Amino acid sequence: MTLYLRTFGWVVFNLVLLVLIGFGVFWFQRRLPLDSLLADPGGRQLQTLAASVAGALVSTPDDRWPATLEAAERTWNVQLTLLRPDGSRVAGSPAPIPEELRIGLADSRIRAPEPAHRGPDGIPRLPPPPWGHFAAPPAEDGVLYAAVRIPVRESDDDSPQLALLVRIDPVRGGSLLFDLRPLLVAALVVVAVSAAVWWPFAHRIVTALDRVIAVTDRIATGRLDARVPIGPGGEIGRLGQAVNQMAERLEGNAAAQRRFLRDVAHELSSPIARMQMALEVEGPAPGTEGSALAAEIATDVAVLRERVEELLAYSRATEPGLGPRMEPLDLEPLVRTAVAQELGSRLRTDIEVPSPTRVLGDPQLIQRAVANLLRNSLRHAGPEATVRIGANADGEWTELRVVDNGPGVPGWALERLGEPFFRVDPSRDRKTGGSGLGLSLVVSAISACGGHVAFRNADPGGFEARIRLRKAS
Repeated sequence: MTLYLRTFGWVVFNLVLLVLIGFGVFWFQRRLPLDSLLADPGGRQLQTLAASVAGALVSTPDDRWPATLEAAERTWNVQLTLLRPDGSRVAGSPAPIPEELRIGLADSRIRAPEPAHRGPDGIPRLPPPPWGHFAAPPAEDGVLYAAVRIPVRESDDDSPQLALLVRIDPVRGGSLLFDLRPLLVAALVVVAVSAAVWWPFAHRIVTALDRVIAVTDRIATGRLDARVPIGPGGEIGRLGQAVNQMAERLEGNAAAQRRFLRDVAHELSSPIARMQMALEVEGPAPGTEGSALAAEIATDVAVLRERVEELLAYSRATEPGLGPRMEPLDLEPLVRTAVAQELGSRLRTDIEVPSPTRVLGDPQLIQRAVANLLRNSLRHAGPEATVRIGANADGEWTELRVVDNGPGVPGWALERLGEPFFRVDPSRDRKTGGSGLGLSLVVSAISACGGHVAFRNADPGGFEARIRLRKAS
């Protein structure tokens, strides 16, 4: 089944569940008797409204009752009408009286509150709620009608007690009778059901995509042996299969490239060695005719041999079958050996590597990486430059820094440093050139030891390489 169909199916399933929940709530409410609208807490709200209005009416002259009712209407967002038991209006907004309310007004079985009286201090006293109340079914326009008998009479003490008709618009004043808590509970149930329906489906998709992303990240960093665990069919399964096929092709192409470089380097090594030997044995003596040309050719052959050695070293460092010889080692002697063999007295060096600084790695690869960084500084910073080499611990890692005070590199080139055959200067002569493999050999050698390399321009000037290696236990 395709991802589209599965997503569409889950959407339909979720909607059907929500419709069933809504229908169940509606059916439950339809089954409730009308008096349940006025049950707790709706009845308490209605009684509170009636007590507030009744208290104001008792202490107000009859001719002020319309203004009192208008003020209460604005406060409660309802329409109020003061009625006699026969249904005639005393004050308030004119409103139709449903037949059920007319019957309730005339029904003596609905308890009427005790009439209001004045205490010794002359302040009106009202009996405590609850008072008799009743309701009518909703009208066609959805308006609700309820009535409450209140302990208020007209000026004539022999007049009957009055009733307060409350007309409730479900939009503006529906909260007067309806408790919003069941609606909130229903909304939470809907959200919980939707989450329960969608979470397993979304979790499976996100988990599968995370696996694909993790593998593609490893492939992007050069781990071409990474593969996506192939799950069930579908779009994500086909995506994982496509990523695996891409990784296999990249791995095959990279292996073929390494074999080609290794074979070419091996094929060139023997002729170059013979050329050097011939120049040394059969070449003209210094000061004789052709000696200057022979010296120039010898220099070119030496540069060519250096490039071939870099190709061989790069192919060995990136060959999966030739794994590094990982062992605990002291970093300080390796650094000093690399400085002595690579620079001699051609550059000023300042070594601040504590001894012992124990790291885990292949000694040949680490020494070769440091030597290539020193060679890079000599080539680009010049013989007048100074190289500082320091190391410090950083948690489970040891960081080795090689910094020169040369011109540095352009900012745009920093991200590409370490790519095979990338050179900031596109020229190929022996003064400014290089094969473009020196820094890539550093990256591949340190990566083979489980470390990381970062390049940056030093402050206030120069070039800096930071090598991170795991501490040896």
